[in-house]
Amino acid sequence: LKTVAREAIDFIREDEDPIEKVVSKLESMQVDDVPDQIETISHHRSHAASAAYCAPFDPEASITIDARGEYDSTVLWDQNLERTRTFEYYNSIGYFYTHGAQYLGYRYGWDAGKVMGLAPYGDYRPEFEEAFEELVDIEDGGYDVTRITRADDPVALFEEYFGERRNYPAEFEQYHHDFAYHLQQTTADIPSALIRSPCAS
Repeated sequence: LKTVAREAIDFIREDEDPIEKVVSKLESMQVDDVPDQIETISHHRSHAASAAYCAPFDPEASITIDARGEYDSTVLWDQNLERTRTFEYYNSIGYFYTHGAQYLGYRYGWDAGKVMGLAPYGDYRPEFEEAFEELVDIEDGGYDVTRITRADDPVALFEEYFGERRNYPAEFEQYHHDFAYHLQQTTADIPSALIRSPCAS
């Protein structure tokens, strides 16, 4: 199935009628039991369903957070998996975090997970906390990271606030560790604020 998906993905992305194209592709590959009907489900709704339907309780709400899925980055869902609030892709927590990883010398879109491993080596700095509070707006029920994600050069903007970026393979300075600590903390604060939202209660 993974092979089929890989071979069909280009058709899905570019064709106006992806279902018809996928069915045709599956038939041409002589896949047995091609279903009569295929229904498309949005990226974030699929994530929400996989969590809600497998939960050992009946969730009153769900939150999905991803760098991007179609045009969304974060979606709040009610108990019927109907949207209650949507944050579009340009206001993406994932893109925000990825730009932070770039500042630390990591590859865009690949090494963000390494920041989580770096963060525990950082220390709290009040000036870094203040800088992130200026760059990122977080309130119960909402957030705004577009000062970073829509910047012409997000890494250069981080440099204005936190010092020179790390260029791989240079050694990490302590302030890079501290930046990772605050980036991780800020990123964790956003879902906490969303959970406190009236939309999620």
